[in-house]
Amino acid sequence: MRYFDYLEINQKEFVTQLERLFTVYKVQPVGNGYIDCIVMKNDFKEFIKEITAIGILITDVSWWCYVKPTEDNESTECPHGMGGPESEYYEGWFSELQNDFFEADVEFSNKASNVYEIYSKILDLLKKIGPFEIEFKKTSIHLLNKSSFGGIHPKKKWLDFNLVTNHQIEHEKITKIEQVSKNRFHNNFRFHSEDELNQEFLVLLKESYLLMS
Repeated sequence: MRYFDYLEINQKEFVTQLERLFTVYKVQPVGNGYIDCIVMKNDFKEFIKEITAIGILITDVSWWCYVKPTEDNESTECPHGMGGPESEYYEGWFSELQNDFFEADVEFSNKASNVYEIYSKILDLLKKIGPFEIEFKKTSIHLLNKSSFGGIHPKKKWLDFNLVTNHQIEHEKITKIEQVSKNRFHNNFRFHSEDELNQEFLVLLKESYLLMS
């Protein structure tokens, strides 16, 4: 699956999560759709982190000037001579600068396409098992059936998936097992391809899903 196909197939889910993040970080879309999204500089790194956590690639950031009216309203024009939209969240408005783009930190972006394919395949498998919820954290994605049964951790070239079980299990893709209580184990799977999500993994996924219901 190509990256843009992945975005199109999951469009409804992405729009829901984007709108949620826009509210949290007071992000203002400009133009058609989400071609430009304005966020204050003190929030942009966290915003990028959460955007990439849901599977959207961010590579560059453009700069906008925020103009806040003075108390006497003497000078309210952009000092750079540019125009732009009035802010929906703050008193004042924005104008786009002509500065070079800022390259987003690779910690938040540049995930290989296979990472998105694996994430998409896991969601497809879960949809066959039953209803579930997705909870987006700062650096991970939690999957819930009343309680969390799985944690997705996108890496640059692979995807780590933490699965909750009530007993110790064995699987060739498990890299680490942590016993957190008498009857709770966190099993970390590492996947490099969606083809590694075999029938054995599907059985374990369903078992964990039912355990946390």
